[in-house]
Amino acid sequence: MATPTGGNQGGVEGASLVVIYRTASPILRAVVLYDGGYTFGTANPAMDLHIKGFYDAVPTEVEAALLTQIVGSGDPDFQESLTVGTVTETNRLTGGVQRAWENHQTRLTDLASLGGAADILEVKAEPAGPLSSTDCLCWAAMVFSTPVKDTDGDGLLDVWETSRLPDPMTNFCGSPQMGANPKAKDLFVEVGYLFGADHSHKPDQSVIDKVGGAFAGFPGGES
Repeated sequence: MATPTGGNQGGVEGASLVVIYRTASPILRAVVLYDGGYTFGTANPAMDLHIKGFYDAVPTEVEAALLTQIVGSGDPDFQESLTVGTVTETNRLTGGVQRAWENHQTRLTDLASLGGAADILEVKAEPAGPLSSTDCLCWAAMVFSTPVKDTDGDGLLDVWETSRLPDPMTNFCGSPQMGANPKAKDLFVEVGYLFGADHSHKPDQSVIDKVGGAFAGFPGGES
């Protein structure tokens, strides 16, 4: 629950369920969730958010990038100008779900509609007319999903396999120095172990060699 700074002072109540899942589709998608409140209205008539945390976006007509905005206090009698990438809409946050709650989705069908950048999306809200008619909106969260470039379908982005750019969540860096190849499926195995001043649980090198040897038997495999 949140209370806006102008317009509808009755409070914002609502709930939305976000489910993130993976299908058998060869198209890899990145999902970024911005979870946090923001209020837009006559007292604060501007919102400018740069969504990051994804790389190599490649949206198309068939596999579009999607931004879902979970917003409270939308009112069809008041207006806002909402810009996602290069797509601008007016008075689309109208509280269409229930009690002024909104799950508004914008489709972006090419890189140009993202603003031309493959690793950042700008989302802006501005007054669509006089401040006296500006909608009072409370963002609960934004969820951005986009197809990303993974040529060999191994679940590792091409940009990870051709540079030292790490995954922001795992810090994994499948750089060429590690043998990564964006045109061949790669599998990286990380082995962790405990050790102390007088002992170590590190597996014997012969065990590590056996694991590497098992994968080396596959076409293109190396250990």
